[in-house]
Amino acid sequence: MARKRKTQKQWLQMIRMEGNPCLATRCKPISDPVLEQEIINDMVAVLGYTKTGVGLAANQIGHLHRIIVFKPNKNIPGFFVMINPEIVGRSNELTNRPEGCLSYPGITKNITRHELIEVDFKTERGAMCTSKFHGMNARIVQHEVDHLDGFCLVGAK
Repeated sequence: MARKRKTQKQWLQMIRMEGNPCLATRCKPISDPVLEQEIINDMVAVLGYTKTGVGLAANQIGHLHRIIVFKPNKNIPGFFVMINPEIVGRSNELTNRPEGCLSYPGITKNITRHELIEVDFKTERGAMCTSKFHGMNARIVQHEVDHLDGFCLVGAK
C-alpha cells in the first residue's frame, strides 16, 4: 500500500519538541529490517527538510528504536545511518563547543565532548561495523546517542 505523500511542513512537524515524553525515553534496539527501513526513510526525509539540522535520533520523530541519521559533511549530499549504535571507545581529548538541537529550537549551549570516538553499529545494509569518528562527526554521533539514551545536554536545565 502506497504511503500518502507529506508536505515539508508535515515532515518537520514530526520533530518532537521539549517536554515530549519520547525525548526522555531510552530507545530499544531494533532487529526488524522492514521497520528499520521505514524509520530510516522518515528520518532522512525530516532531516533533509531541516535548514540547520545535521543529525537526528529516531525518538526525535517518535520512534523509540536505536537509529541515528546524520550528515557527515554539510556541503556534500547524503546521510550516514547507524542502527543500534554503541560507543565503545572514547579519547581522553575533550573539546567544548556550542551545540543546538532540533528538539530545542533557539537554545545553544557549550557542551564538552570527546574529540574521538569508536562506535559499533549496524549499517543500513545489515552489516555489523566498527568505525572511528573525530571532530564534528564525533560530536554529532555523541549528541544523537545521548538522545537514544533519553537525554539531551542542550535541553538539560
